[in-house]
Amino acid sequence: MNISFGAIADQMSLDTAVQYHEKLNIDTIITDGKDVTFEIEEEPTSLPAK
Repeated sequence: MNISFGAIADQMSLDTAVQYHEKLNIDTIITDGKDVTFEIEEEPTSLPAK
């Protein structure tokens, strides 16, 4: 799942992006140097087979 916001990259800091990733499992993707997309990492529903 992801959501995008236009022209807000100047309002995001690297520290904020790292906190979103570490605490909430949300990736921050900056496109065109100005638009920001937040993408929620999906947790696996089962363990991988050995």
